[in-house]
Amino acid sequence: MLSSKTPAAINDSTSLYEMVKKIQLRLLPEATGKKSFVINDVSKSDFVDIEEKKLCLLFGNLLRNAINRTSDCCIRIQTETVNGEHRLCIRNNGNCSYSSYINSLVPLTETARAAGANIGLDAIDNRGITVFFVAAADPS
Repeated sequence: MLSSKTPAAINDSTSLYEMVKKIQLRLLPEATGKKSFVINDVSKSDFVDIEEKKLCLLFGNLLRNAINRTSDCCIRIQTETVNGEHRLCIRNNGNCSYSSYINSLVPLTETARAAGANIGLDAIDNRGITVFFVAAADPS
């Protein structure tokens, strides 16, 4: 579950900001090769209760997908809450085929479900695509 926590309440949760920063740096050569850049707008107080290795694998693949599907664009990573659902979003302002993007997410969707999360996609009038990652809600 994505959430904002105080430092005393963190325990074993994964810092989204730090995770995004690591993956952003690892994928920097791919982004610059596509003449794109990635902005980490995730709050330092946002955490997720999913095993870090699984989250890094999923998120890294989602970000790599966003980088490889466009060029000459800004890719912004941020969190948001929609209808009580906390999302980790990858916003891409480049031109991209919605249908090919959906097809590229199919294998990642199954992996996300196995980790207790979901992946969604939103497109606005060919002005970019937002891929969002939603961790399963806490059952308590």
